[in-house]
Amino acid sequence: MTSLPGNDDSRSGSHRSSLSQTHSSQSLWLAQLNGGVWGIGNGLVSTTLIRYLSQDLGADGLATGLIIASPNLFGVFRAFAPTMLWLAGSRKLMAIGMLLLSSLLLISLPLLAWPDVLPSKTFSLVVLISLWGLWHFTMFLGVIALYSWVGDLSRGRGQSTFFGARQTWLVGGQVMGMFSAALIVGAISRSMPELTRWQQHVLPAMLGGFMMLLSVLPLCWMKSIPLDSAKLSSTFQFFKPLFDPRYQSLVLFWCVAGIANGAAASAVGLYPIVVAKLPASRALSFEATMLLAQMIIAPLLGAWIDRRGSRVAMMVSQVFVSLALGFYLLASKEQNFWIGGAYLFWIAYVGLNVGLYQAMVSLSPSGNNPLYISTFLALGGLCNGISSSVFGLIFDLLPRTAEPLLVIGSVGLDRFQLFIVVGIVCRLLTTGLLWRLPKDTGITIPAGETLGA
Repeated sequence: MTSLPGNDDSRSGSHRSSLSQTHSSQSLWLAQLNGGVWGIGNGLVSTTLIRYLSQDLGADGLATGLIIASPNLFGVFRAFAPTMLWLAGSRKLMAIGMLLLSSLLLISLPLLAWPDVLPSKTFSLVVLISLWGLWHFTMFLGVIALYSWVGDLSRGRGQSTFFGARQTWLVGGQVMGMFSAALIVGAISRSMPELTRWQQHVLPAMLGGFMMLLSVLPLCWMKSIPLDSAKLSSTFQFFKPLFDPRYQSLVLFWCVAGIANGAAASAVGLYPIVVAKLPASRALSFEATMLLAQMIIAPLLGAWIDRRGSRVAMMVSQVFVSLALGFYLLASKEQNFWIGGAYLFWIAYVGLNVGLYQAMVSLSPSGNNPLYISTFLALGGLCNGISSSVFGLIFDLLPRTAEPLLVIGSVGLDRFQLFIVVGIVCRLLTTGLLWRLPKDTGITIPAGETLGA
């Protein structure tokens, strides 16, 4: 029987479309796997661990502020991401290359900053902060390429569900990594108490670098989507997203939130170590438990945002993460368990993590999202980096005395408590800025429809 004209082409076209969808689905699954393995590495070498390592090198408020701020200060160079993408010619190539380089930098960090390897502890601390910043810089460039890439792969209905699922893989890996780091550090400190804190913590830090190196493998098999270089804006158009009415409010919130978070960064970073004397293993356990709860909530929240939008979810989250600092005011050396209350409230960060990254992608135009993503991340990071550094310096300049620096009624506040109160107030004030986001931000499934419809 002779087929009707066009039937073979129709079948062929349908087959190609089906094959393309299969490849995209496989690529998105590989992107989840990448997030899970990378999360394990990130959990093994978290900022918490780096802060504890830095104490052996004599880190004070400014140094702690720089450890927290250096990723964001170096992250300003993310503005060059569109130009680097144009030079690379491929988001896949840039994502793999930058994430490989960042992993190698992380592996070298504990070796190059090892006490007594360099002329002085100050020099070692400078190297630690610099490598920590460079790791974030290269990692951020890789992440911009990766999010632009998977953003186009997942664009359409259910995008928030994808980001919620990716967050689950990422956080699940971080939980495994942090619990593993806590167990490793605890076992080493008990069996070999004569070792310095640096020696006790260096093994999980190096393992983390190797896990991040391994996480690049799934990206090699992911489907590559051509990047329209004609739509790709240059670095000189860095401020273009600020003139996009739908993107302005998102960038404004992220910049102001960066300043607010930086205001208390040094005090929050040092308080558990210097005042509450919280062991590193317990701090990592608190953080891992927080991430475990986020892992459970993330996919459910992603599906909810697909239908209801991210604005309300992010506002509620911001209130809880702001009030979390109140538990620091209750904590002391004898009752350092109160720090755990802060991590309980910080579970709410899941709303900001899922909502912000989905909004960052969905509010940016298809084909030119690297510019929007890099502007969003770089400006917010710059504000946070400068704020953390400046307030860290001010924190160091204040008198280190048990006497209260400020008395409100019958309540006296020392420098730690003063900065923490300022942090709570500043973070709460940023919540209202989220109401300025477009009402439909994050909605990818119309009311009454299901994801499979």
